Amino acid sequence: MNDNNQNKKREVQPLLIHNETKRCTKCGRDLPIERFCKNHSWCKSCRSTHSSELKGTITEKNIVKIERLYKKPLPIRILDVKQAGIKTIALDEYFVELIDYKRAWISNYGRVLEYNGKKYVFKRIKTDRFGEKICTLQENIYNGEKWVFQKNTIEVWRLVVYAFIVNFDIVGNTHCWHKNNDKNDNYYRNIYPVSEKQYSAILERFSNGDADTEDMIFDIINSIVYKENDWYANKWKKTTFGIGYLGCNDSLSSKGDYSYIKWANMLKRCYSEEIHKNKPYYILCTADIEWLNFSNYREWHKKNSMGDKKVDLDKDVLVPGNTVYGTETCTLIPHFTNTIFESRGLETNIVLNNDTGKYDVTMSILGAKKEVGSFDSYEESKRGYIDYKQNYIKDIAKKCKGKVPHKTYLAMLNWNVETEVK
Repeated sequence: MNDNNQNKKREVQPLLIHNETKRCTKCGRDLPIERFCKNHSWCKSCRSTHSSELKGTITEKNIVKIERLYKKPLPIRILDVKQAGIKTIALDEYFVELIDYKRAWISNYGRVLEYNGKKYVFKRIKTDRFGEKICTLQENIYNGEKWVFQKNTIEVWRLVVYAFIVNFDIVGNTHCWHKNNDKNDNYYRNIYPVSEKQYSAILERFSNGDADTEDMIFDIINSIVYKENDWYANKWKKTTFGIGYLGCNDSLSSKGDYSYIKWANMLKRCYSEEIHKNKPYYILCTADIEWLNFSNYREWHKKNSMGDKKVDLDKDVLVPGNTVYGTETCTLIPHFTNTIFESRGLETNIVLNNDTGKYDVTMSILGAKKEVGSFDSYEESKRGYIDYKQNYIKDIAKKCKGKVPHKTYLAMLNWNVETEVK
């Protein structure tokens, strides 16, 4: 983006432009004619958002309002700086692992670490043509055949937002506002993910002498005036179990897509009372706030899927005992592999054989049972089950290398069966 162009005042467009667009008298946006109801000067988004008099329309109170929220990184993702030999630049600085990159961490001050096999080193930070700080990391991607690491240059602010800030619109927030327009400052409390139009509005007001307070920034973020022209209010209404929303305009065609089915089923497991009656082990499950937006989930699904292969959305492999569906805790994994990590207790796996007096041990996968062996005592049978399943998972993990994301492979390889056996 060109800063000179952004400092220019927005030009006033005529009411009609070649009979193709029209200016909404409520929000001031120039929109295609089809975005207006016949004989109305307000666009459909403004009418659905502000007019509570029309039956079945959306009012401001039930449209998602963007607010400032910070993430709480999982303890297992936080680097032990003393053990790593890293000196912090502030008392509150800490580093969070970037699980989609190769041995990389980002701090809440925007410093990037990488482990080179011998020691932790700070990544070289450069400046792009827009003044943003950038660095190059090894990103784990699916190349159409297998999972590989590929060099990727990325803005530092994106890494900070990913690790520390709740991003309500990952697809739409293509820009970042830095406090006082200081692009050298990537401290997590001083950056705001915004759309291009919102960025331009903040920059214009800041250049005209307004302080970039949080109130000013979020007034712009939540104002229809500064929404992108393809924004529809009804896509931000909580329509799925009273908590999920679509967040995109192509949702109607997407509802038949695999990613939508996975998203809807996830919310059903978390928030459907009917599901909880039959599967009470989902009662404590919730969805991360970013994943309440289908558009956000779909973006993650695209990056974590393996082409058109059918997969399960798993919440337990990366973080054993986890109850929250989100980017830091979930992975997409083949159904067969996923069933290996299911645990409903040992009652059906260890059975006392009355004829032999021994404990017969099996391991169940997809309804089929694998014979483990017979043992003289319950404790011996329990240890036999643990050792057998531990070795089985490691063998499967080795076969899955390159077939699943590297974070999933590592989690499988390091899985501790004892944690699932009480």
